[in-house]
Amino acid sequence: SVNYPLNNRGLVLLRGVNKDGGADSNGSGKTSLAMATLWTLTGTTDPRPLQDAKVSDVVNDLSKTAKVSVRGTLNGDPFVITRTKGASRGGGLAFHLDGKDLTTQSAKETQLMIDEKLGVGTQILARTIFHGQHAINGLLEASDVKLKEELSLIVPLSLWQDATSLARNRARAAAQNASELSGMITLRTSDLNDLKRRR
Repeated sequence: SVNYPLNNRGLVLLRGVNKDGGADSNGSGKTSLAMATLWTLTGTTDPRPLQDAKVSDVVNDLSKTAKVSVRGTLNGDPFVITRTKGASRGGGLAFHLDGKDLTTQSAKETQLMIDEKLGVGTQILARTIFHGQHAINGLLEASDVKLKEELSLIVPLSLWQDATSLARNRARAAAQNASELSGMITLRTSDLNDLKRRR
């Protein structure tokens, strides 16, 4: 069992040295460490575009079972999420919040409970927990369709459309108001000039 205290650590940068193959950091376990939290909270593994990545990879070749627990606080209440996976059989998921066992009969239902209590879905967590070199420019390089798709994960697309419509209507109203004010200024300026000439 290994514990990694992250309380009040802020942004954490993972670095490593592969002692089996020189000073290169590849293979030193950085991704595995970051993936452990991601896997526990979402049930998904490293979101990088690896074609051969699968959930069973969380179990070390020299082990029969993988088990990771994430402890923290949610609105001041302590929580513990524990996920397990066997090398050749299914796994389990347990969720405790403020001393109450919220684990349901299936991992899928428990995951839905976790998502509900955290207030965010697994897709958002998968995109926010792990920031690697493969995804760092994702939004910057995304097409308009892809960008809207990603934004819709945070806020429903209908809300973006409503906000766009509201902004356009307000811009039109503001432009019309500005035009009316400009006309009034021109008229009053003309009146003022007439008064000056009469003096």
